[in-house]
Amino acid sequence: MLAQRAYQRARSLVVAEARNFQ
Repeated sequence: MLAQRAYQRARSLVVAEARNFQ
């Protein structure tokens, strides 16, 4: 589903941002 894809993308973005923060 498109919603699942958007969720996966948002989650990946959050993870990348958290990693960059550290």
